[in-house]
Amino acid sequence: MAKRHFILVPNTHVDLAWKRGPQEMTEMLEILVVRLLDALESDASFKYTVEQAAHYRTLAQHRPDLVERLGRYVREGRVEMAGCMASTLETNLPAGESFVRNQLLGIKWVRDVWQCAPRIGWLIDTFGINAQVPQILRQFGLKYLSANRLGGDKFNDVMISRGLDGSKVMVVGSDVYSSYMRPGHVVVNCYGNWDGLDKLFAHADALPGEGPFMVFAQTENEMLVSLRPLRDLRDRIATRPDERWEIGTPHDHFVALDQTARDWPEVDGDLNPEFTGCFSLRPRIRLRNRRAETLLLEAEKWAILAGTDGWSQSLEEAWWKMAFVQFHDVFTGSHPTAVYTHVMKTFDAIDAAATEVLESATDRLYSAGRVASSSAASSDVETVVAVNGLPWPRRQLVRLPLGDGAATITTLMNGDAAVPFDVRGNEAHALITMPACGASHFRIGRSSTLTSSPPADVTPADTLTLENEFITLELDTKIGLRQLTWKPTGRVLMQDAGDLLVVQRDDGNFQIEQPGAAEVVAAAGSLALRQLPGNATGSSAVLSGEFPPLSWAGPDSRLKWEIEFTLTTGRPAIDILLRFDWKGEASRIRLKLATTIESAGAVFEVPFGTVRREAYGTRGTSRGEWPAQRFVALQDATHGIALANNGAAGVELQGRRLITSLLRAPADKYAGMVPDESSSGHGQHAYAFTIVPYAGSWTDSPVVQIAQELNVPVRVAPSTASVGSSTSFLSIDSPHVVLSTLKRPEDGAANECIVRVFEIAGRAVDTTLRLAGMTHAWMSDLPEHRGEPLTTSDESVRLNLKPFEIQTIRVQRQPGKR
Repeated sequence: MAKRHFILVPNTHVDLAWKRGPQEMTEMLEILVVRLLDALESDASFKYTVEQAAHYRTLAQHRPDLVERLGRYVREGRVEMAGCMASTLETNLPAGESFVRNQLLGIKWVRDVWQCAPRIGWLIDTFGINAQVPQILRQFGLKYLSANRLGGDKFNDVMISRGLDGSKVMVVGSDVYSSYMRPGHVVVNCYGNWDGLDKLFAHADALPGEGPFMVFAQTENEMLVSLRPLRDLRDRIATRPDERWEIGTPHDHFVALDQTARDWPEVDGDLNPEFTGCFSLRPRIRLRNRRAETLLLEAEKWAILAGTDGWSQSLEEAWWKMAFVQFHDVFTGSHPTAVYTHVMKTFDAIDAAATEVLESATDRLYSAGRVASSSAASSDVETVVAVNGLPWPRRQLVRLPLGDGAATITTLMNGDAAVPFDVRGNEAHALITMPACGASHFRIGRSSTLTSSPPADVTPADTLTLENEFITLELDTKIGLRQLTWKPTGRVLMQDAGDLLVVQRDDGNFQIEQPGAAEVVAAAGSLALRQLPGNATGSSAVLSGEFPPLSWAGPDSRLKWEIEFTLTTGRPAIDILLRFDWKGEASRIRLKLATTIESAGAVFEVPFGTVRREAYGTRGTSRGEWPAQRFVALQDATHGIALANNGAAGVELQGRRLITSLLRAPADKYAGMVPDESSSGHGQHAYAFTIVPYAGSWTDSPVVQIAQELNVPVRVAPSTASVGSSTSFLSIDSPHVVLSTLKRPEDGAANECIVRVFEIAGRAVDTTLRLAGMTHAWMSDLPEHRGEPLTTSDESVRLNLKPFEIQTIRVQRQPGKR
């Protein structure tokens, strides 16, 4: 018989921030590195595993000597930089493009500073793994993944994870909270003292079979590097001639597993989620993240289209900041208030950098400039430009702020064509048509008389019906949402939804829900209904109310709310603006869509694709919600209803209902962190959703496009360009091919750009990509290598995508072409 084979793998996981802020964690990392270098220099056989390039990039700013010394051991192979990501980001709720940028940033930094490349993927401690991670890793040339949070229901610690497109990676790791896991090739202990090491080696001794076994000796944060595991290893080498013991890295263990040529069990790549209570904890983080991602991607795209310069370094720094806020323990909100405050300031910095680049590009393309308020008020005519960042023609309701005392709008023209608009309070709502990834100019005519105050917009009613070509929506002050009907077929898709908004007691902590069974519904409190003025663009109404006193939430608790429903002419969707004012504890507030659809599962958008899922149920760290990237669709044999979000993305399937937790106010402490006003989310909150009813399948409806339109708002700015001009820069002619990014190549090649798209419906598709100025194109991959040339004609290229394929194209553009 072969000797039993054990590989000791020491590692320390240091958070970018969690219970402590980023400055303190940087100091903690410095202490770790000093201790690690001492161990490496005192024992030539010692090996170690480190992670997260963001740590070392920050350390290099004030201790470059430590980073330089550590680099020698990285190049020698005695230290493995596992994964080479900028940070171990949360993989379910950030966009797939954020994962790619995180990986690109980390690889570039490690290559430039330490001259090495990743050999494995590394997602230790992230709260789940989305179903496109296998494809992402394989495109980066990685076929192995170390992970330890696998959904709480896995049996084996070595498996093959199969992604949406069929890509496969070998996953090694212990499923931390699974009661089913059978240790076969991995033992892990996050030890704080030598007793923990004794337990780790005892567990290793108890493993059955020949191995190879990974003995993962892990510490976290303030726990220092220890040479004790190395001494235990040497004792076993000296006293156990029938066993083979060595110190190594995770990659060494993967190679040893591969050499056994065994058939490992294959599992679905949708290995998520855990700690679902975080989806609605400090929800402003998720909402701000969606906004920041959108701004950064729009800024890059329009800067390239406009041909502006000098922005690359600014936006690269912004992506490094995104790597920090998307780090799993930061993004999920389970941290003290001081860390939360730092996160929100970081979002402010990201938004400012992206907005500056975006406005500069818009100015160059459309001669848009800030018009002084006095000039705008005194002029009878002004010109504005409406910019659409999505690659299809778009007809959108746009809100134009009028300002207090502004002149009333009398006309809105696109060339010789009148544009429908309504005036509502201090806003004009205009129904604007724009070309694919382009803009249209409009001329605004104002009256010469200034109004002193906006007209009243309140028409109270007990019942109201909103209607357009596709939808009839009935509201009242008894139930709330009385009925939603899909007019083309007469099918009622929602009825008597008195529980559209609910609150319930939740005795959980920062990460895990503990909801009570009873819910208080909005209809149990006061309800009011009012019609908003105007009918040129559609119809709107506001349903509002206040919940009755919540006995468990504290003596001065409150929950006031309002929901604005808008049906736009020609749009098969209901746009919702939900606002509430909250104070209380031990609660979760939820939005419910009580549908008439009978289905055992729903389709969820995930980063770079979609998956069908059934009800999640309760597991060790989770209480029912799945993450939905931008939309979830529930459908039966003939009809469906989708809910699109702009960052509030956790969705529970409960019979015929789609339920989203908007906010959780934890009742119990977690890891020493105590609930306060910040974690309870006291104050004002605002959310945007879109309800999309449809007949047939979601794949034949505009669900995908409407969900993107919710997240990429039309930008309107004053302009001095010619009135009536209309230009399209980029288009994709398939509704199932989604534009992920238009960016500069990582190698900085002149007059080239990167276009990344993905197929979302699980169908092979041919599509035409048109990009203004395109002269040549090559197939590429996520690292942006130049592959086979593609045939281009008339600034277009034909793309063939397999189901759920992420496809990257390298494009050469004519200099100065706009």
